[in-house]
Amino acid sequence: MQFLLEKTLFAISKISCSDSRFIFTHEILNKQPLTLCSFPCADVQQLQSSQLDIRDKDAILDLFKNEPPDLVVHCAAQPSHDKAAAIPFLDFEVNANGTLNLLEGTRQFAPDAAFCHMSTNKVYGDAPNELPLDELETRWEYARKEDYDGIDESCRIDQTMHALFGASKTAADVLAQEYGKYFGLKTGIFRGGCLTGASHS
Repeated sequence: MQFLLEKTLFAISKISCSDSRFIFTHEILNKQPLTLCSFPCADVQQLQSSQLDIRDKDAILDLFKNEPPDLVVHCAAQPSHDKAAAIPFLDFEVNANGTLNLLEGTRQFAPDAAFCHMSTNKVYGDAPNELPLDELETRWEYARKEDYDGIDESCRIDQTMHALFGASKTAADVLAQEYGKYFGLKTGIFRGGCLTGASHS
């Protein structure tokens, strides 16, 4: 089994373990690939890293054709909300077109693979700000009990301000949904909130 994980636009790591192949694309910080802390299987046999740009359709399709994965975990993004306005083409190319390249690679060469798309809660834009809140002594809290567990997929994603980052991520999110519905790919979309790590500042 082969898995493909990717994060942002520079490196792809392929992890093979027994009968599994796991490919992880991830960003490079200070010209060094991110360290992978854990793997879905205990007997990691091989870890390969390639510098690929998810915007490079031909390179992505070649990767999928030559080493079709069983699982794709798509974490790529141009992640800066504020910078997106200064780099609108790059923002959309990475977030939307890069997702399309990975989805097409999966559809053409690994149609039985599971495709996990790490989206963002920014696809909701400002719509969550319309939920009623109660002011408590130290914080604001949702006023309705049905909102206590957070924002779910019933929250609208249109007719709201997204900023350019949210718009490009919405395009990617909807593409992943559509590839699941239209082509029957095994897609899962996960809309995380503030995802940070040691290099986040």
